[in-house]
Amino acid sequence: MWGNGREREARRGLVLRSVGIGTSSWARALLAVPLVVCVLASAAASDGGPAPVTVVGRLQLLVVESFSGHPLAESYEILALDPAAGSLGYRLEVGPDLQVPEVGSLVRVSGILSSDGTLRAKRLEVLRPADSAGDSESHHPAANYNMLVMLLNYSDYTFDDACNDGLPSTRCCTLTGVDDTVFLGANSVAAYYHENSFHQVNLQGDVAGPFTTSVKRSRVCNSLSKAANEGDSAAASAGYTLSSYTHKFYVLPDATGTTCNVSGTAIPCSNRAWAVGACGDHVFAHEWGHDLGMNHAGVPGDEYGDFSDSMGASGGARPGGAGTLRHNNAPHKMQMLWLPDNQSSVQIVQTSGIYTVHRLEDDGLGVQVLRIPQVFTQGTDKDYFISYRRRIGFDLNLRDEFEMTTSIHKFDSDLGLGGPCGAAKTTLVGLIGDGQTFQDVANGITVSQLSHDDFSATVQVTFSGP
Repeated sequence: MWGNGREREARRGLVLRSVGIGTSSWARALLAVPLVVCVLASAAASDGGPAPVTVVGRLQLLVVESFSGHPLAESYEILALDPAAGSLGYRLEVGPDLQVPEVGSLVRVSGILSSDGTLRAKRLEVLRPADSAGDSESHHPAANYNMLVMLLNYSDYTFDDACNDGLPSTRCCTLTGVDDTVFLGANSVAAYYHENSFHQVNLQGDVAGPFTTSVKRSRVCNSLSKAANEGDSAAASAGYTLSSYTHKFYVLPDATGTTCNVSGTAIPCSNRAWAVGACGDHVFAHEWGHDLGMNHAGVPGDEYGDFSDSMGASGGARPGGAGTLRHNNAPHKMQMLWLPDNQSSVQIVQTSGIYTVHRLEDDGLGVQVLRIPQVFTQGTDKDYFISYRRRIGFDLNLRDEFEMTTSIHKFDSDLGLGGPCGAAKTTLVGLIGDGQTFQDVANGITVSQLSHDDFSATVQVTFSGP
């Protein structure tokens, strides 16, 4: 089983670090709960109907996406520790009479488990708040990751059916195709994150399946957790050691024509993500970005509208480019701690003056981000982040408007830099070339690009007061 993975490791020169889900602080807290944990995932009531269950686990937010405008839906999942499978997830349905605690809380839920894997809560108790001391986890590491990608068929529609229906290669998913897209190809997701993080993130793994689940194609949106549970069980039976993987990614066939028009789904700051009818580079990079802790990259009015970042829409890449992936924007790189918040790479701007900002794609050239703190942006609760982009590396996929121009982003650094994981979105509010100006009239801030070359831009920042 590991021979193929090790061959890939040697070819990429990456290092494997096995981190089991049981090592996390919330999992240790779950094991420390004195009450016996009763997880009856496969149990049924005596009459064959829905089963009453009690589950203790971590409350998570599941974001269902189509990459157009805004996410399709947000729902809750409870992830319970299961010593055999590593974890079991349940889509959580909470009635109006129950108060939903903060995401990340350790909870005990009693209710009814339906056939599609939805846990309808009758009682919900917080055992450990999300912000308890010792309960937080780092989601910004420079680290080595090991991912298991599982192809999962529906009970009534398979990947063979999807391919026979004439779907394009980005939706007709195969083991070799997914392996190349995620791990092996020159433009793979692994290569992307290695470059994008300035060589601080290493990703490797395996692709397994296809495994057939009991989930029907028309019910996939409500059955993602159930499909993941069954995929985990099938992979374990096939000989995969689930605890040796830091992340799991579940890929299901196309669901076009059903009520579920979903492309990708993730649980921010977790170790699980899904793709439905999609196996191109963007869905893997974007959803795994959520796992790592990033939220969306948007523009005012469009949560996915920042086309300079793979946490925006897949259609934002330059037509004819080598794939769809683009470097993350400046606030995202800082949030992930890939770009240290210090004077060598990030300069705090608090006085009017002329500044040089080096291109974002390289590490070590000099200051790459100018940051205007919140004190100058009253009423917005967001910092400004100023950066300069060039078409090199994966940023060859940048659209024309971003080439050799200065980007101005807003980002709530209180939430994003060391705050709640995945809480803050980045917003592109300005894009200027030579002789062009961005103005924040309300706060009296003006940013102008005076000149540029291949490596940097010269910008003028003026504070005139509100």
